[in-house]
This record gives sequence, C-alpha cells and structure tokens, in this order.
Amino acid sequence: MNKRKAIKTAFLSAAVCLAGLSLSNITIKASNDSVEERIYQKVTIAAEKGKIKEAKEDIQRVLKLNPGHTGALFHAGVFSYESGNLDNAEKFFKRVENNAEYGSKARRYLADMRMARYRKRFKETLDIHITGESYEPALKLCEEAIAEMPDNDEIIFTAAYSAAMLNLQTKSEYYAKSFGEKTKDKTLSAELSAFVDAWFSHPYDPEIALEKLLSLSSRRLVTNPVKKRIKELILKLRMNDKFEEFIRREMALPGADVNSLQRELISFLIDQKQYEKALQLVNSRPIDSLDDNLIYIRILSETAQEKKAMTATRQLLSVYPEELRLYDAWIHTWLMAYDRLKAIPSGQDEGGKDISEMADEIIARLKPGHLVTLNPELLLNMLRVAVIIDNQPQVKLIAPEAARINFDEKLTALLMESADEFIVNEAVGVVVNLLESARNQRPDDHNLHIKLAEVHLASNPEISAKILESLLAEKPDILRAFLLWTDSLNLIGRAKDAEEAILKRLEEPGMSELVKRQLSARLEVLRMQNTGETNYQEEEKADEPIPVADF
Repeated sequence: MNKRKAIKTAFLSAAVCLAGLSLSNITIKASNDSVEERIYQKVTIAAEKGKIKEAKEDIQRVLKLNPGHTGALFHAGVFSYESGNLDNAEKFFKRVENNAEYGSKARRYLADMRMARYRKRFKETLDIHITGESYEPALKLCEEAIAEMPDNDEIIFTAAYSAAMLNLQTKSEYYAKSFGEKTKDKTLSAELSAFVDAWFSHPYDPEIALEKLLSLSSRRLVTNPVKKRIKELILKLRMNDKFEEFIRREMALPGADVNSLQRELISFLIDQKQYEKALQLVNSRPIDSLDDNLIYIRILSETAQEKKAMTATRQLLSVYPEELRLYDAWIHTWLMAYDRLKAIPSGQDEGGKDISEMADEIIARLKPGHLVTLNPELLLNMLRVAVIIDNQPQVKLIAPEAARINFDEKLTALLMESADEFIVNEAVGVVVNLLESARNQRPDDHNLHIKLAEVHLASNPEISAKILESLLAEKPDILRAFLLWTDSLNLIGRAKDAEEAILKRLEEPGMSELVKRQLSARLEVLRMQNTGETNYQEEEKADEPIPVADF
C-alpha cells in the first residue's frame, strides 16, 4: 500500500513538473508572439506609408525572434529591393513565393527583378554593339526587345539609327516614324527624321544632306560614322571650311572634349595637306600628351622631315616601350621615306641612331602573333619593312601571321597597294599567300582575283588563266579580267583560243566604242606577236643546212 502510494506520488510530481515546463513554454511563446506581432505591426505601418527603409531594425528584430515569419521575410525582400540589393531581395522573396498571403506579391517582385536584369543586360549588350559599330546584332537585339516592349521609345530610336547604319532605308524610316509617334521629346524626333533623310539622300542631294547633318546636336546622332559622312560630303563638295566650323561648334558645347576635337581638326588639315595651318594649331597648344606628339610626328613625316620624325618617335619609345602607336608611327615614317626616296632609308637619325639598325630593332621588338587581331595594319606594314630590308628570319616569322589577318576593305586596299612592292623585292611567295588569304575571305572582290592572276602571269600563266576563267564565269563583263585572260592564254600556247575569244566578244551588240578599240588593239598585238613568232621559226628552219644527196 505504501509502495503504491509512493509510485502514485512520484507520478503526480512528474506530471506537475512536465505541466510546469509546458506552461512555461506556452507563456514564453505567447510572450514572443505578442512582442514579434507588436514589432511586426510597426513594419506593416511603415510599409503602408512607403517608409519601409525606416523599418530595417524592426524587420531584423522580428526575424531574430522568428526566422520563419513570412510577413517579415516578405518585407525584408521589399527593403532589399528598394535599397538596390536585388540578390538579397531575391533570396527573401523566394522563401515566401508559395505563401498564400504573400506569394503573389513576392512573385511580382521576382518578375520585376528578372525584367530589370534583362533590361540591364540588354542595355549593356546594346551599348557594346553600338560603341563597337556592330549594327547588325544591335538591330537584331532591338527588334527582339521591341516585340516584348513595343512602346519603349529608347529602343525604337536605336533601331532607327542602327538600320540607317546598315543602309536599310525602309526600316530606318519606319522606326524613325514610330519614335516620333511614341516619344515626348519632339526635338529629338525632328533630329532623328532629319538624320534619316540626310543619310539616304546624300548620293543625289549632297548639299541638303550635309546641311541636315550639320544641323544635328544630339550626341546620340553625331557619332563617329556620322562625322565621317560629314567629312566625306565636305570633301566631295570642296567645302573644307565647313568642317572647321563644325568642329568649332562641337568645341563650344557643354562638356566637349576640346583637346580631342582640336586633334581631330589638325588631323583633318593634315589629310588635306594643309600642313602649315595644322602646324600653327599644334604650336598654339601645349604638346603635353602622347596624342599631341603623334600628330607632330605625322606632320614631320608628311613634310619630308622623316629623320626628325624618326628621332622624336625613338625618344618617345624609350618612355613608352609598349605603345604600339609609336611603333606604327616609326614604321609609317620609314615607309614614307622609302616611297619618297625610292631607296632604303639609310644613315643616322638626328640623335645619331643608325636607321637600318633601328628598323631591325623595331621589327624584332614586336610580336607578330599578337598583332593579327590587335593591329593588323601594323603587322602588314611590319612585314613590308622586313621584306624591303631583306630580313629573312623576320619575314619567315611574320608572313604566316600576316596570312591570318582578317582582311577588311581598308586592309585589302593596303595589300593591293603594296603587292608590287613585294614582287619587286622578290617576295612573290609572300604576296601570293596574302592575296590567296584575302581572296578566300572576300570572294566577291574581283580586284583580288585579278591581282593574284597578275602575280602568277609571269611565272605561272596556267594558274593565272584558271583564276581568270573562274572569275569570268561569274562576272563576264569585267574587261580588265578578260584582257588579262587572253594574255595568259597566249603565254600557255593558246593564242588561237585568245584570238577567237576576242573576235566573239567584238560581235556582241551594244558595245561601246572605247571597249571595241581596246579589244581591237589587243587582237592586233596578239596577231603581231604570233606572226613574229612564226617568221622567227621559219627563219630558223631556213638557216638549217640543206641535206645533200649522195649521187
């Protein structure tokens, strides 16, 4: 009995203890709930007043008391979002995106953030394309964005500009009109319309086009390609003073980079061979930058003062040994001297440095592999110098890299200009490889086909004939290619075929008198050459001893 009573007493005591713990916990929980709800109420009031940033500490206190408090998590996301910390905001919103009370709001914020990130990436990518003058991907990106955001006038503006740069008149005019309908900036709309009109009317109305381009003030429209078009029109119309007026107007604008604009004007004057005026402008401002020094060097090299230019460049290289523009300037000056003197520049520069030694040093310092993409024009000119001075180890090093150049229009023109130079300096194999590379990249450039055929004509007329036959199959009207083809046929013993081809062409209706005269002259030369060869062969036969019969 006493034992049973003791067990019962112990059981009741344990129950009372557990009940006390439980009651204690309930009391604490109730207390916590009461505190966190009071604090959270302050958060909701601040949020309703649009003062969520003032609720930061209260949000932290609620989450410290209850890390899973959905309302506090949501408002922590709102606080982070409005503070610009989108990564944190995303973490908080994702924790409540499936909550019945806050889920829909959290999902809206998450969608807004995704769109904001998309817009940021879109803008960054678009800016890269526009700055890099990659207008085809820029226009594609704009059109994709317009499909999603058809009222975004900023994107429509960029689409109109990009289409103009790609010479897509219908698209450019469409987007310019669309921009005018959607934007509130009517001044910018008027400028965009004037720009589009000028861009496409310059071939047949250059004066009006120039006037419209010069009237533009928006920095978004007065870009490098537009400035280039302004220069082209000024030169075409022989209105050089207009460019100076344009540059001086640009200088007067708030925030203008006056030094850069002055340098641009000086470079323009040098291009126009107004060296005295360019030098006056150079001397009117401190020559305290590398850009200014490079302009001065260019004036020296353009005015037959190559030794001074080489000396100045060499001295600057001792200060800026990694500056590619200085290597470019020295090599350019050397090539100008070579072209002017019709001989390899020799002797010493004004600082006493041997010019031939310096040429070898300059070439040896540069790394051809890096220049393929970094400065392909410098690489090509570097190869020219190596060939001219007969630095064969460097030629072998540079030539394979030069063949990897991506030949655009400018580089192709440089290659065509220097092709004969390679041939004269016995580097036929080098120029053939370069022309083959350029031709493969630019199959529609018939001048490359013709030049390659010319190079092959003397040593390999069969190859020359094949190149020209292939070209004439696609473009039969190129007279120069046709005449060169008849020469190659003559050299490989097919003079009769060449003669027949010319006669057949002379029978074509609608041929101009000039072309007829050229074809007839070539036919006459062919016949004279072959008649002379036949007579020579007959004379050789006549000189042979006549066999004597033994009677």
